[in-house]
Amino acid sequence: MRSIIFVRFTKNKPDCGIGKSMNLLINALRESEEFDIIEVQATEGLNYLQKLFTYFFTTPKIIIQNILKKNIIILETTQVFPYILISRKYLIPVIHSDVTSSDISPQTKKISLSYFLFTAYAYIYSIIDKLFNYSNRIITVSHHLKKIISEKYHIEKNRISTVHNICHLAQITESDFDQPIFLHYKNTANLKKLLYVGNEYTHKNFITLLKLMRELDNNEYQLIKVGNSDYPLNRLMHLNYIEKYNLNVKFFDKVTQGELTYAYKSSHCYLYSSIKEAFGMTPIEAQLAGLPVISTNCEALEETLQNSAMIVQNPTNHVEFKEFLMQLNNTEVRKDIINKGYENAKRFNKETAKNQFIRIINELSEFSNIN
Repeated sequence: MRSIIFVRFTKNKPDCGIGKSMNLLINALRESEEFDIIEVQATEGLNYLQKLFTYFFTTPKIIIQNILKKNIIILETTQVFPYILISRKYLIPVIHSDVTSSDISPQTKKISLSYFLFTAYAYIYSIIDKLFNYSNRIITVSHHLKKIISEKYHIEKNRISTVHNICHLAQITESDFDQPIFLHYKNTANLKKLLYVGNEYTHKNFITLLKLMRELDNNEYQLIKVGNSDYPLNRLMHLNYIEKYNLNVKFFDKVTQGELTYAYKSSHCYLYSSIKEAFGMTPIEAQLAGLPVISTNCEALEETLQNSAMIVQNPTNHVEFKEFLMQLNNTEVRKDIINKGYENAKRFNKETAKNQFIRIINELSEFSNIN
């Protein structure tokens, strides 16, 4: 049985779209019983000293041990350049997996100038072209991003593969009924909940949804925002805007996966105003839950949503969002969007992703004579 070693950075981040999808993919590979899966948690969830020790000693040691056994190395995110060099030296196939827009563009990350100058990110972004060239195969989450990587770093497209994220909803458990979201929805059942799940980075364009709320009746609609801000300055700006215009907005920073499923299933519609997207996990999750989606079609969203959602042409125009929202009052229109969305979401399943991943592994194994 062939062994595959996954060097992980998001294993302990189930709220992260890529982390959640990678966990599901690895479980699917285990179920196939074709491979012996070895996971190495890199640095997430450790203190500073533990991170240094793990990054420069523990993880390289495990990688070298598996290199000597001729195992394939799967590296997650761009924070793994030393591991690629180690594997490259011993001519072991390296798959650089789940490359997203945040990996190839520091502007999409929440980092100050000083943070960028005095951490490894400066080093990583300065050599990212070499990082990609040292990888035998790059796996990204959308054809849109594949095109960007190919053009920006002059990499042949046949060295870049697309494996879409896996969409999955967690089960609602009995303990979730005591959690804040369930209690809030129960106590405000008279309000139509407009749901957004994600952070408040500038490119997520959350301010447009707040402008939309200015046009709506506080006694009829409420905007539910789930997920950490990840950008305190934008959260402060949003809170000031909400207070200034007395908007009906409720924040839930920390939720269980069961709570999230409940929110998807119990809301009136899902709103997505992002102007920069490598995949767009949460609109797909909403569709899988039977929730109609009103979204932009910027970048990869055109690929992942196709014609299954109400598409806003101008992401910063809140009036377009309102027009589509009013159309959802029509039962037939609402039913049609829900059905289209559900059929679309079924494309992003673990069986498809697993088969795509196995095909890539087999290609590299054949090329490198690894059994």
